Amino acid sequence: MAKILPQIWCRPLILIKREIKTKMTYKITNWKTGATIHEYGETAKDCLENGVESGISFNNAELNCAELNYAKLNYAKLNNAKLNYAELNYAKLNNAELNYAKLNNAKLNNAKLNYAKLNYAELNNAKLNNADTHSIKYEFFGKLALQYNEIAGLRAAIVEGKIDGATYEGECACFVGTIANVAHTNYENLAVQRNPDSLTERWFLAISKDDTPETNPISKITLNWIDEFLLLTNIPAKKDAA
Repeated sequence: MAKILPQIWCRPLILIKREIKTKMTYKITNWKTGATIHEYGETAKDCLENGVESGISFNNAELNCAELNYAKLNYAKLNNAKLNYAELNYAKLNNAELNYAKLNNAKLNNAKLNYAKLNYAELNNAKLNNADTHSIKYEFFGKLALQYNEIAGLRAAIVEGKIDGATYEGECACFVGTIANVAHTNYENLAVQRNPDSLTERWFLAISKDDTPETNPISKITLNWIDEFLLLTNIPAKKDAA
């Protein structure tokens, strides 16, 4: 028996060692170059959270369909990342950079997006129910209060898809540009000052020409904010967009 027992007990130990050796860690790659950005943990959430905590930039990351619910991604750099169909429900994305990110059909319900940068991000059919955008909303309300005569015209422009967050001038313009169009003046003459770094202007950068509340969740949220502001202040929404 003394010779048989070691053979019986050693075999499982050998198998365990092999499993540990061959166990794969999760890898996030750059969709443009195929290069590895970061490798850690067993899931996309583990890998991304660890990388963000370590100060790693995930620009151009390939994260389509990734399960990132409840992920802690404050200050994450995800510019131009592919996050189509990704699940980011309850994720913390405060101050995150998502410029040019592709978030089509992504789920961002109850996500925290205060001070997040969404310049030119694609959000077609994305879900943003109950997303935390309070800081953006409150700043937006403050700007609306300065230009209350133009609110109804701004609302009409959003409904009709006449917002282009990337430009201050033209028939379709950004927040400040649209206010100027409605007021029939140059944007430099408005009470609301041009400020590309403001939360409101960064928010409007996620709206492009022909985007409507039916096709762009940012447009829909913004329209709801305007209606809420009008209800709170009893300002009628009758004026057409210029």
